[in-house]
Amino acid sequence: MGKVSNQSVKKFVERMNECSKRIGGGKVALDNTALRKLVRKNRETAARVVELYCAMAQSNPVYFQGALMIAVAYQVEFGDPSFMKMVHEQAKDAGAEEWLAQIDVLKEMPVPGQEPPERIAAKEWWKSSGRQDGRCDNCYRPIKRGEGYLVRGPIFEMESDFGPKSIDMGEEIICEECFRKTKGGKVWR
Repeated sequence: MGKVSNQSVKKFVERMNECSKRIGGGKVALDNTALRKLVRKNRETAARVVELYCAMAQSNPVYFQGALMIAVAYQVEFGDPSFMKMVHEQAKDAGAEEWLAQIDVLKEMPVPGQEPPERIAAKEWWKSSGRQDGRCDNCYRPIKRGEGYLVRGPIFEMESDFGPKSIDMGEEIICEECFRKTKGGKVWR
């Protein structure tokens, strides 16, 4: 990693603070789009700020909150979970996991390195299906046995002569690329 100046760190933190506002109870509302843009434009500085926040969090765990926000944006932008892992390990070593859970920072965050539940569900689906291959239900790319993600398909609402009807498409297997594009949620063309 290249050298990052104190000035660029200071400017990054100021801009990061502009992306969020405190809403009480130790919680922060965050403009994810603005933070992701900031991280995308300042990759090395973002990485350095995560490291600095983790160091400062050893004496004040509130800094883990900021470190996690940046680490999440970093992972989304660059596909690199290393800073998420670092923050989780540092929080665990500092005994701050319980504190972070109390302010809902870790409540919905996956454990780094753990497969998403959609991936685990797909593996189970393949075991019970008996099929050797398939196609992505979104983009129709070939999928080999054991690959892909099992997601909830759409529910179509329509009117008929007998009133409203719902057509539930059930579960679907999608490829890794479609899963990444939709962050696990289903987006239809």
